[in-house]
Amino acid sequence: MGSDFTTLRAELDKWQRSHHVLKDKETCRDWCEFEYSEQIFISHRSVDSDWCANHILRPIESRFGRHSYFFLSGASAEQQRKLHNALVEHAFKFCKTIVIVMSRDYLPSEWTRCEAAWAIEQRHPIIICLKDATRPETVRSEFAAAQRTAHSYLPIELIDFTRDLALAESRLLELIESPAYKPGIAPLYAKQPGVGWGLEALDAWRKCNKKW
Repeated sequence: MGSDFTTLRAELDKWQRSHHVLKDKETCRDWCEFEYSEQIFISHRSVDSDWCANHILRPIESRFGRHSYFFLSGASAEQQRKLHNALVEHAFKFCKTIVIVMSRDYLPSEWTRCEAAWAIEQRHPIIICLKDATRPETVRSEFAAAQRTAHSYLPIELIDFTRDLALAESRLLELIESPAYKPGIAPLYAKQPGVGWGLEALDAWRKCNKKW
């Protein structure tokens, strides 16, 4: 399990370095639309990354593949942080479903609280995954049990991972398989035969008025 996560982290680090070419805001925004439209966004704290890899990413990958979600954490250098923040903001907008990994570490972060607000304001379908006994309504009043059904247009679901992890992972997949939460196919992975990858594919997609 540890070896798998080391491999995953290496791939994520490589991905992060490869995105240094996204220097201007328009290209960054278009790239996020190109790669993450209709995908799953994992809202979490970096300290919970290992837990996410084992209990959120692994089951999602098993069913939908590793290109079905946006998961990024751990930016350090100032330039990396700016890119990181821009990617997060744009990817969030274009993703379909927001999976919030709720924990005591989620609460103090201004950034994750901002993501929770975006999820409501942008009307994304939301799945709250409880990692510990943290009450989700302490982040947003809409996450309270009595309020979740009132926002069925989103919708909002809660999964308790504090008891039976296997059952919780199964429930996560069950929800993501349902039409309200199921990811679609981002333009990058629906590209035409003969079109290259990376920015070459992005440029081709732009020239097609963002339609293949």
